[in-house]
Amino acid sequence: MKEEELIKLLQKITRHAGICRDGFSRMLTMNLDSLVEYYATQPDWCLERNIPTLDILSKYFSDRQSQGVYIDCHFNGETLIDRQFYILHHCTGKINTGLNVNKGIIPMIYLANDCDITIESIDTGFRHTPWIIPVYSFGNNKIHNSGDAILLDIKYEAVIDSPHNTEESHDDLQTTD
Repeated sequence: MKEEELIKLLQKITRHAGICRDGFSRMLTMNLDSLVEYYATQPDWCLERNIPTLDILSKYFSDRQSQGVYIDCHFNGETLIDRQFYILHHCTGKINTGLNVNKGIIPMIYLANDCDITIESIDTGFRHTPWIIPVYSFGNNKIHNSGDAILLDIKYEAVIDSPHNTEESHDDLQTTD
C-alpha cells in the first residue's frame, strides 16, 4: 500500500471510530511520519479503540522504533529513556527505564496487544532511587517489575474494538473525501 493510501485508510478508520473534529482536521494535514509522531505522543484514544489493529501495525509500522513505537519486538534489557512516551505492541522481554536527567523526564510506557514485559528502574546518575514508572496497559498484558522499580500500573481493561478498524472493512469505501 502506498503512503497516501495508508494515510487515507487511517483517516477513515479514525473517522468511523469517532475522532473529534480537531483531531481529524490535524490528521488531514499530516504525512505518515507526522501521523506516527501524533500517535506516539497522544496514544490513549487510539489504544482504547485498538486503532490501528496489530495487523495494520505489523504490516506497515514495524520500523518506527525511532519514534517510540515498537511492534513484535523482543527486548534484551534495552534502555528506554530518551522519549516521553514509548508504545509497545505484542512485545516481550526486559526493558530498563528511569529518570532522564538531561531531559527531566521519566518515560511513560504504553503496552497493548499481549505484551509480556519486565521493567527495571535504572540508575541514571541522579541520586539512585526507585523511580515510579507510569505503565499504561491496554488489554491483556503481563507486566513484571525487576529490581527496585515501582510501577504505576494503570489498566484499561475494556478496549473498544471497532468493526471499522481493519483494512478489509474499508475496501468498499472511496479513498477521497
